[in-house]
Amino acid sequence: VAGGVLNVNAAVSLTYVGDFNDNKNLVDGTNAKWEGGATDDMWCIFKTSLPIQATSYILTTGNDNASFTGRNWKDWTVFGGNFANDDAAKSAARSTEGGWVALDVRTDDNILEDKNTTDYEFTMNQPDTENYYTYYLVKATSTKGNPWMQMGEFAFKDYTIDTSAYDGVIASAKSFDTSNADAALQAEYAALVGTLDNLKAA
Repeated sequence: VAGGVLNVNAAVSLTYVGDFNDNKNLVDGTNAKWEGGATDDMWCIFKTSLPIQATSYILTTGNDNASFTGRNWKDWTVFGGNFANDDAAKSAARSTEGGWVALDVRTDDNILEDKNTTDYEFTMNQPDTENYYTYYLVKATSTKGNPWMQMGEFAFKDYTIDTSAYDGVIASAKSFDTSNADAALQAEYAALVGTLDNLKAA
């Protein structure tokens, strides 16, 4: 379930980790939806292929919201976190959000409407501008009146990728001493080094 909800050329893929009902349907890029009893603890965790600093996301309503109204979320929170592994992330989600940082807290929402497969964009109202996260927790706590909850898709819209992992590689390549090489090799090496920063940005 990788990358289904992101743009085809997205630099980061999003995978389902766990852990309630069919929450993998929230990132499968199809009409399948995440649904369940609204009185349950409705949450799910995603993992990004590279750490990101997310600033906005898109929710897509279910494919039959117009017929079964009141199932949209009224209150929910998006969290970010970094954990040693998937099990640690799930364990923290089951407790009191230890290790999770709230990035977007929504209460008494008036944006989502009872329309089928419609996209709604949300900007994080508590963004973390210092840290990058690999794990993201979405926790829905109430609906707009129906005892059954559903949502079609979740997708990050705007985000920055943590590229620091490449810094060491670039620094190492730039540190080679080519002073004893012939002029042609020195020129070729200089051209190669010149592309590294552009490659990282891309």
